Amino acid sequence: MLAVLLAACTPTHPFVQTTTTSSSVVSTPHVTSPTDIPTVSTPGFDGDFITPDGLACAVGGDRSVDCAGALPGVQPGVVRVRMGTGTGEPAGYYRVLDTHPRVTGAQRLEVGRQVAKYGVVCRAESGPITICDNGKQSLTIGSGKTVLGDRGLVLPDGVPRPYDFVVSEVEYDGHGPKGIERMFTLASGLRCSILTYSGGSIACLGKLPGFTGGTGYVSVSNVPGNPKGVGAGTMNPPRGEVKRLPPGDSVYGYGNQGTCMALMGGGVACGFFGGTKSSGFVAANGRTWTFGM
Repeated sequence: MLAVLLAACTPTHPFVQTTTTSSSVVSTPHVTSPTDIPTVSTPGFDGDFITPDGLACAVGGDRSVDCAGALPGVQPGVVRVRMGTGTGEPAGYYRVLDTHPRVTGAQRLEVGRQVAKYGVVCRAESGPITICDNGKQSLTIGSGKTVLGDRGLVLPDGVPRPYDFVVSEVEYDGHGPKGIERMFTLASGLRCSILTYSGGSIACLGKLPGFTGGTGYVSVSNVPGNPKGVGAGTMNPPRGEVKRLPPGDSVYGYGNQGTCMALMGGGVACGFFGGTKSSGFVAANGRTWTFGM
């Protein structure tokens, strides 16, 4: 197997471009202590509320928060943002509404007040700014931006955060032996696959940037013994049409295991993300390299 190219690759974030000089990045957006803010007393409160600027939000039993409406600082067409650590929809931005938030009869969260439900605390501060936190992830909405944070996620320079992308509403599954394989193409001509069930692999096949051996294959797996790295390989033949994943969008594997993010210029970043144990690959800006392997 050919050696992995370890040169850094500049990330493409659809919402926020950050510049870093350290070897790793920990996402720690500013969150002030809520201890001195009184708790809203709402009889029968079920986790739904309206933010001071009119967004409809719902707190879920999986410690998630969904907020929908005119979100500030997001791509055109984005109508919903989700913070979550459970097994439901992945955290990120959405162009489609869901059954959440259910806010019929919900009360407005006034500035200087907070609500707490299912291990999540949401509070409204002057600006107005709404901040939600579940102990691991945070969501900040206001002052012209919408920001998802994860204080435990550590990524090397050049690897974009998966929840900075729009979770695609397009169905990319239907491929593979059981029809659960996600498969897509990129503007560069690469064809990529996410095949997961109880673990699995992610791979891209085609003319990899910086790879001089013809058709290249790059892969990552969280199953011991499965191939990973850059070299040669094969992929399951597609079943029918393989759809294009546009820049700024992401797609997740079965059960939200593994994700790929389409970058500008036909690039891609894929991996299994979580805490300090993330692993994957980036193929963009003339280079293909891996991390966490």
